Amino acid sequence: MSGNRDVSCSTCHHPRLATTDRLTMNRGVYGVGIGPQRVGAAVGGRTTQPLWNLHKLQKGLAVDHKVPLAADGYVYPLGGPFIPFAWQDEAFDPDMKAAAGQAMMPEVTDQEMLGFPGDNDFTDECPQDDPPFGLVLCAWGKMMERLGAIPEYVEMFEAAYPGVDFEDMHFAYAGNAIAAYEFRAFFSDDTPWDRFVGRFDPTTGAVTPGDDDALTLQQLAGRVASSTPTSAIARRVTRATRSPTRTFTRRCSRNLGRATRCRAGTGRAGSTITGACG
Repeated sequence: MSGNRDVSCSTCHHPRLATTDRLTMNRGVYGVGIGPQRVGAAVGGRTTQPLWNLHKLQKGLAVDHKVPLAADGYVYPLGGPFIPFAWQDEAFDPDMKAAAGQAMMPEVTDQEMLGFPGDNDFTDECPQDDPPFGLVLCAWGKMMERLGAIPEYVEMFEAAYPGVDFEDMHFAYAGNAIAAYEFRAFFSDDTPWDRFVGRFDPTTGAVTPGDDDALTLQQLAGRVASSTPTSAIARRVTRATRSPTRTFTRRCSRNLGRATRCRAGTGRAGSTITGACG
């Protein structure tokens, strides 16, 4: 869906890189490669948002809330009404609005996926004298034309939205579909960390208490290193390490500003674990 056909969503949200790109600023059009190895690309203005558990970020995405969900129930990307409210009413799932709105924006951001004037049919044929709204709506329309040229996509879209013909769909349907994929593909609530802190089932309302034995000593050492001493998580980790079956000690020393080393000792056969202390 990128204007120059040289960028995909996974260019910046690659599964091998934990659904991000490990870069301070994203690198979009003109580039080759992924992550830190991507070269020749236009540099964007923000860090790539990981896709894990976006269902927990209902009120907005990105640190600066680039795509916020306002009190009126509509998404305002970059603080503007870029996505028509009627589109949001027709296509967005009520539980995925922020994610669906975010999924529509990289495609119309010049350095990320759209391209620059003179690069492609999107930027050549869409109005540049009425930016950004005219350009954005025109480009989204052309993206739907591209998708509609692939019969398999037409069939899948109409199966996903029963009763709506593809020719009547706008790009908000694609954004909602991308969000649905993200919610399902990058969802997790049963990792060792989830079991340690406890879990809430939004469907049943059931709460599963945290399990102090869900993390290994090495995992606990890493979490202690990344916690502030007064945080609730740090206190929880401390309680876990004081359980009758575990002893946990931590000795750190700094060497000319280099990474601190941590050492965790356990009462089990005198084994030790050493790792970075942050």
